[in-house]
Amino acid sequence: MSEQVFSHKPVLLRECLEALNIRPDGVYLDGTLGRAGHSLEILRRLTEGGRLIGIDRDMAAIEAARERLAAFSDRVTLVHGNFSDLGNILRDLGVEAVDGMLFDLGVSSPQLDEARRGFSYMHDAPLDMRMDTTAALDARQVVNTWSYEELRRILFDYGEERYAPQIARAIVRRQEAFFRSAGGHLVPLRLSDVAQELAIHESTVSRAIREKYLQCARGVYPLSFFFSREVGAAGEGTSAHQIKSRLRELVEGEDKARPLSDQKLCQLLEGEGVTISRRTVAKYRDELGISSASGRRARPKE
Repeated sequence: MSEQVFSHKPVLLRECLEALNIRPDGVYLDGTLGRAGHSLEILRRLTEGGRLIGIDRDMAAIEAARERLAAFSDRVTLVHGNFSDLGNILRDLGVEAVDGMLFDLGVSSPQLDEARRGFSYMHDAPLDMRMDTTAALDARQVVNTWSYEELRRILFDYGEERYAPQIARAIVRRQEAFFRSAGGHLVPLRLSDVAQELAIHESTVSRAIREKYLQCARGVYPLSFFFSREVGAAGEGTSAHQIKSRLRELVEGEDKARPLSDQKLCQLLEGEGVTISRRTVAKYRDELGISSASGRRARPKE
């Protein structure tokens, strides 16, 4: 058995076992099997009349658990599947009810440790990020081919990322640039390319991602961590670069008959999660040489 399996320590083990209040002849379900740390302790408390059902999307987890739980093969059933399909799984197994269920949500340590899985920013590896490696869609396809609106939605809805519009816009610009430079052929977009597009220094990105990723470990696309409060706080020039780019886009797209005032621009930016004063908007207009709503031409930046 691998050292990785042996070294795995299940989270809140004692508390989980107390909450399950295991009956020796009961039927229990571990909906996130992982490396089977919780399952092993549940099985140790079951008699021959008891049963444990372990579910995981990751076949690597299923195989590791099969090895670790081999001594209890007469009372454990391992299923390669998703706990969201729990009803059908139990129905197929002929199980009408269970005495307890356990779900330890999130990314498992081995998935982060194995570079080829593409979950960790610490390794230079393909952007895979599939919990189930038999699935057709991987994160590489998402980043390289999905539209602005789709990218913005997943970053905002699943990553709760306040800068989702800016990040999605930067990704799409990078997609187009790579597509043109490759003569119409798809070239893989790398996370470092997006960092460059957002003008974020690599050391700043590394520090911000590490702090936020370790705190959250949501298993959502790492791009959602590229431009957050932590990044903005670590590098003052980053947010200014982003705001100026968006400010130019808003002004260039305005109705010339009804130009946007500085106050209106502040409101639009605030709606995208960017807090900025009218004084700062006027300053950026001046630096960019953008006309103000009053018709005065700002002084061109030298």
